[in-house]
Amino acid sequence: MKFKINRDHFANGLAQVLNVVGSKATMPILSNVLIEAEKDQISLTTTNLDLGIRCKIKAEVKETGAVTLPVKRLAGIVRELPNIDVTLDASPAHQVKLTSGGSTFRKPPSRSAQARCCP
Repeated sequence: MKFKINRDHFANGLAQVLNVVGSKATMPILSNVLIEAEKDQISLTTTNLDLGIRCKIKAEVKETGAVTLPVKRLAGIVRELPNIDVTLDASPAHQVKLTSGGSTFRKPPSRSAQARCCP
């Protein structure tokens, strides 16, 4: 999966879905956001098993796919990036790479197969 997105749009979308995630999740996957890249948009999905939210944002998708990442950490990183486009590059066998300007962050991906859909 690979896409490029405006930093402000990405940060605003993450802030919207972050509101559903509880501070003490009973299952670690509930602290994550499911990011799905398809056609010309990405979908951000979170749930606490009682309530779920999905936010769709226009993006330049180069490769479709899905990955889950810790939503609080990702939102904090994206908020601090320079106000230019952000590129997220993920593959199942490698780390997720988030790049903006001269900043690069890497993290092992969670398995999107473990991710849950909205209740």
